[in-house]
Amino acid sequence: MPVASIFRTGQRLWLFVHGERVSVRVQSHDQDMITINLGPDLIIQKGVVVPIGCPVPRGFTLYWMQVLNPPNSLGRNVVLRRNPNAGANFHRRGWRVNVPLPAKIKRTGATHFIESRIANLSMEGAFLESAASIAVGDVLDLHVTIPNTPPCQLSARVCRLAPQVSTDSPFNSADQAVSGAGLAFLKIPSETRTALTHFLWKTIRETHGSSIHIHRD
Repeated sequence: MPVASIFRTGQRLWLFVHGERVSVRVQSHDQDMITINLGPDLIIQKGVVVPIGCPVPRGFTLYWMQVLNPPNSLGRNVVLRRNPNAGANFHRRGWRVNVPLPAKIKRTGATHFIESRIANLSMEGAFLESAASIAVGDVLDLHVTIPNTPPCQLSARVCRLAPQVSTDSPFNSADQAVSGAGLAFLKIPSETRTALTHFLWKTIRETHGSSIHIHRD
């Protein structure tokens, strides 16, 4: 099953380039890559990283994207790949915030949820701390508790496992080893996607202060 994408064909985005905000539409997408048409008057070079705004209620979420394929002579077929850490890390997608959140997990088909904790979170995945016995490749039902929001319900695949986490985990005890797991989200209901977007953006603003702003129409 493919990793969930925030993009959809026909979606309106804003591209910030050369001091201008240019409205574009997603022509096609593949997980973290999109194809757009800029028109013949704008030129961007391959490898350049540009900010892209995804409109949400009362503003937009900002992402950084690298130009994989520059526009042709007609300004068409521009391919961009999502990348939050421009020039630093071209492998991690989307904004990721370090924030402890209560969570519950169970393997698909299991009957009982196990109390766990999210250590960091993005729109594509999370790092989980749990005493549950899980393995790479397992598909999990995941419930995440975000402040002032109904529990977010989604599914995720275990992509990697980490050694026992630090002793400040609330699940640590003498007879319970707590390990970490990198999760990739698989299925995100629309209401959960909206809640995650708003929570991440609020956290990013509070963390980065004046360096990031919400833009209004």
